Amino acid sequence: MKYVYCRDTGMRTCNFVAEGKSVEEAERVLLDHVQLRHPGLIDTMTFEEEEKLLEHVEAMAEVK
Repeated sequence: MKYVYCRDTGMRTCNFVAEGKSVEEAERVLLDHVQLRHPGLIDTMTFEEEEKLLEHVEAMAEVK
């Protein structure tokens, strides 16, 4: 399983952990969470900032 933490997006007070069978699946779960619980985070980002965030999240994915 792959695990991605919401706090890795910059939401330091959020303890949500997205999990999936692949990094891509965990990222989708995390992005759904961010859009639902932290809509202002994505809404204010440029495309380049979103890409950089996704690269960071992918690099932070844990395998367990």
